[in-house]
Amino acid sequence: MKRRISSRQTFFKKFIYPVLWMVWVMLVISTKGADAFSQWGYVLLGTILSIYIYRHIIRLKAVSVDDDFLYVSDYLREISVPLSEIGDVTQGSWPNNQLIKIRLNSPSEFGTEIAFMPTVRFFNFGSHPVVDELRELVAEKKAQARYVRQSPVRQSLT
Repeated sequence: MKRRISSRQTFFKKFIYPVLWMVWVMLVISTKGADAFSQWGYVLLGTILSIYIYRHIIRLKAVSVDDDFLYVSDYLREISVPLSEIGDVTQGSWPNNQLIKIRLNSPSEFGTEIAFMPTVRFFNFGSHPVVDELRELVAEKKAQARYVRQSPVRQSLT
């Protein structure tokens, strides 16, 4: 059964937050007026944070999983990736410790790396449980694939 493993906050963080951030930066810059030094400081701060938003937030995907596939959506289209195509699952370190990255063995429509925010935890210590769960699902699928390839071929006697 397909179930969502990414946070429901993904849509807000991917689409609404960047717009609010840009509006706030533009308002601050426009209200500082005469003080050129502070204005350039806000432009620099806005540029740095805009790069952060682009590199860490815009690329977020909504992710679901079932027993066989990982479903990845950018809210315009959804693709399904066989779990056996997943190469590695990692969790970011500070300051992005809530960002989970999935590296694929071969390129998909979204590239070879899928990034998503997992569901929220109140106590944020250690690895998120979804990281271990995905690793286990992937290991199980790869073991099944190896078993199928190594099974002897039955020949019918006719």
